[in-house]
Amino acid sequence: MAVIDIGLGPAIDRAAQTSIRTQTLVGKDNPANASGDITDGEIWLQNATGTVDVWLGTFSAVGNVLTCRDSESVGVVPSGSRQTFSGLDIDVVTGDYFGVHAKAGTLVNIEIDVSGFADVWAFAGEAIDPTDSETYAVRSADGISLYGTGVTPTPQATGGGAIAIAGSLNRKTFVARGQGAIAAAGSPNRKISVIKGAGAVAMAGSLAPVLRFIAAVGAGAIAIAGALNRLIKVARGGGAVAIAGSVELDYLLGVQVGEEAVLIKKASIFVDQRIEERSVARFTIVDIPGTASYSKGQLVKIYDPNNDLIFGGVIDNPETTRYAPSGELLHPITCADYHYAADKRLVAESYLATSAGDIVTDLRTKYLLDEGVTVGNIEAGPDIVQAVFNYVRTSQALDRLAELAGFTWFIDENKALYFQARTITAAPWALVDTNNDVIKGTSRFSGANPMYRNRQYIRGGRDVTGAQTETFTADGDMVAFTVGYGINAVPTVKEDGGAAKDMGIKGIDTAKDYYWSKGDPIVVAENAPANGVVVTIEYVGQYDVLVLATDEAAITALAAIEGSGTGWVDAIDDEPKLDDSDAALDVAKAKLSRFAVDAARLNYDTVRTGLRPGQVQAVTLPAYGLAAEDMLIESVRTHIYTGNLMHRIQAIQGPGEGSWAKFFLKLASGKDEVMEKLNVGSDQILILLIQREAAWAWGETVTPVVLTCTPVNGTVVGGTTPVVC
Repeated sequence: MAVIDIGLGPAIDRAAQTSIRTQTLVGKDNPANASGDITDGEIWLQNATGTVDVWLGTFSAVGNVLTCRDSESVGVVPSGSRQTFSGLDIDVVTGDYFGVHAKAGTLVNIEIDVSGFADVWAFAGEAIDPTDSETYAVRSADGISLYGTGVTPTPQATGGGAIAIAGSLNRKTFVARGQGAIAAAGSPNRKISVIKGAGAVAMAGSLAPVLRFIAAVGAGAIAIAGALNRLIKVARGGGAVAIAGSVELDYLLGVQVGEEAVLIKKASIFVDQRIEERSVARFTIVDIPGTASYSKGQLVKIYDPNNDLIFGGVIDNPETTRYAPSGELLHPITCADYHYAADKRLVAESYLATSAGDIVTDLRTKYLLDEGVTVGNIEAGPDIVQAVFNYVRTSQALDRLAELAGFTWFIDENKALYFQARTITAAPWALVDTNNDVIKGTSRFSGANPMYRNRQYIRGGRDVTGAQTETFTADGDMVAFTVGYGINAVPTVKEDGGAAKDMGIKGIDTAKDYYWSKGDPIVVAENAPANGVVVTIEYVGQYDVLVLATDEAAITALAAIEGSGTGWVDAIDDEPKLDDSDAALDVAKAKLSRFAVDAARLNYDTVRTGLRPGQVQAVTLPAYGLAAEDMLIESVRTHIYTGNLMHRIQAIQGPGEGSWAKFFLKLASGKDEVMEKLNVGSDQILILLIQREAAWAWGETVTPVVLTCTPVNGTVVGGTTPVVC
């Protein structure tokens, strides 16, 4: 027997470490010197946490396309020292390479040196099952602490009448056990591990790439792979057939539904993450048994190849389609991120002289805490004179507060709420043209700001008058008294200079002397005052307001660029529920702060991970005139293209435009002033529905009174005729 060795031995503590949970690594150092079986392996891990399941495997290579020949789990591997494993049975062919991947574990890293060696191949995902074939990236001059040894064993066929037929195999048929058992491999160069039971058959045919059949169990059991590029593990029972279909799967992103991992159809996954609006994810679950079902609201988590959570949310729309007559199902799934929690709750609150951050904190406590939303970072921001949220969505309340404060807000993949300045969270890496992080031909830069303005009108709010007093002489029939302005706050009504009358709100209160309604100039009496009674109404009125805010510096700068003219760019927004000039002017100034700026928008594709909406990335791209410019990441769209995980990044300076979904939501929200407008002003009427419970104890006592006549001669007088006692 020849001694085989493979990989970079011995496994030692090296200068750095890298994840094997999120990627499959194959060492290029010391390819196998002979064919046979790897029986012993050694590895050095660091920071292995969680329930770890480490797999070792052998790989053939054609250029940078690697195919897994065989693999085996070594289970939990302690970290911090060299660990050795014996009793392995991993096929190897001369020239093969040794690789590793952790199929489970929270964090699993292997020791690595980043110079002085023959390279390490890296694939972003799991590719360590036999016949897995992927194009790998090359980590130049790296070397990992992974090593194996073994020998060439003698094939065996055991049991009365057992037949081991290798055909043109250049490898063993490991075990064919039992009377009449047949292991027929055809032309593959792979083993069949176990055949058990009378007449059991495992047939590989002429598959390419070749499959491994773990077990066919039971009389007449058959495992047929067809054209699959995945293994069939078990066909069990008399005449049972296990056919896995032909659906190709994706392993670049890990998807969990309700904390359970699911299989994802190849090229079906798409994640669109955005700030200040709902992010979405789409993918198709492959349900081979055809027994799974999914429901709206189930939790969904998506992990990138570094095992970092990139999406957290819930199923928004589950579907099911039949894929194969054998019962295999596909489940196209659409998901919404945790902004869903802010979209589905209506806010009915008012605030006076409160900071924007304190309002956000209160909204989270009252409306989002029960939805599981935690605090990420909530900054104080400016003081809001008064705010009324009259049954609006929590997300719309946060939109308005963010605009007034000049902040951004979002609920991240961990369900944490952020309300903060746009420059607060730095991206994990800077974009520099010399680092080749941008995929060639994908970058696009725009310097226009389609929402630019330097003069901002706010129209439709109502301001308040000074104190007003108006008198009326009743005629005995008059119950409605019309004053000169719509009434802003509770008026005082007196008759003949007497005490103030009891006031109620029209349509709500009852049994009051007089009734009023905000914005209505008519005061109504419960009962008409007598003829000649002088009715005095003291009130503060309302009137329509139009305010204008200007940015003189921006006007001057634009006038210089234009060379002539005023330099003015006007815009007007309607805010019909703003009810004082100061509040309207605050909104106008906030809009100028956001929109009276030069804008820039950069789009690019990258395979580098780690970017999230809401981060600020330093960008150096001399071709676009960008030198360490801070740009806010507005959206990250993740998808799989030609087998690679791609991220389409949109970064901005100046105002964000948002998605088409947000644009149409704004159009729809303009149809309902009460339910969909945020009222930031003073003295808004807010109606709160309060449910009360009371126990009502009914009781009744009956005391009978017996009326009889005095007996006559000892006999009670009675009968059908009246008797006078």
